[in-house]
Amino acid sequence: YGTVERIDAKTGESKVLYKDCDGWDLSAPNDLVFDKTGGFWFTDLGKRYQRNRDHGAIYYARPDGSSIKRMAHPFLSPNGCGLSPDEKTLYVADMNARKTYGFDIQPDGSLTNRRLVANYGSDGMTLDNQGNLYMSSGGVSVYSTKTGQLIGVIPVPEGPANVAFGGPDHSMLYITARTGFYAIQTNVKGENPGK
Repeated sequence: YGTVERIDAKTGESKVLYKDCDGWDLSAPNDLVFDKTGGFWFTDLGKRYQRNRDHGAIYYARPDGSSIKRMAHPFLSPNGCGLSPDEKTLYVADMNARKTYGFDIQPDGSLTNRRLVANYGSDGMTLDNQGNLYMSSGGVSVYSTKTGQLIGVIPVPEGPANVAFGGPDHSMLYITARTGFYAIQTNVKGENPGK
């Protein structure tokens, strides 16, 4: 069964934060994304990895660390997740279903208005400050959240696993892959660089 853990970057010590929710064990927590309050959403892959879980789901961990709550389900295999620059929309990639959905975020972290954003699923995900999705599958595919259309593909020497913006001005796109680590300078910045 899976857990959500925090690892101290200086000491390497880890602490289990969550291992179940409302009596259900977590199965395979995968990607997570923080909001400005310190709360975070994370995906759990679900039934492929656990006998008593009927589907994948999205969870929200409260900023005070007191609890987590399942916010959206079912999914075939929810994986990458990301926040819009204004933190009003959560995007979730259902990798094996080859779909990416958007949700409106409510003040308590709950999610409403599930809608299809792109006919494409991915492993990892991030967004730029224009609200475009960068999704890792094959290469890094860039999709418009406004139209759902493919903007372009950033080629990678091997299959990418995850993506994130960083660097001094938050315009370097870092890409983890099966055996390597890559970076490319972009003309945009990642969402919420001051967060």
